[in-house]
Amino acid sequence: MFKSKVNFKIFNSFIYIKLIFIIKAVYNRSFLVNNLTVLMNIIQNTVIVFDKALDNLRMIEQAFIMFVDINQGISKIPLIRQWLMLAMQIS
Repeated sequence: MFKSKVNFKIFNSFIYIKLIFIIKAVYNRSFLVNNLTVLMNIIQNTVIVFDKALDNLRMIEQAFIMFVDINQGISKIPLIRQWLMLAMQIS
């Protein structure tokens, strides 16, 4: 689920970069600085998507660790359900 969102984000980013290059080339302007700025913003957004996916996986991992922990017992199942719902909302 996380992989498909990240791939879609990267695909859209590449389309955006191509459009910028085409528009700038048609108008025959200097486009190096502007495109480097756009590229850095796209990379930053992609990193944010990866960070959110990793945070969601960490939350799910913690929920399962709490579920398996014998000392905690069955009373933590509602908390696990809340963690999983929160992870799904963030993604």
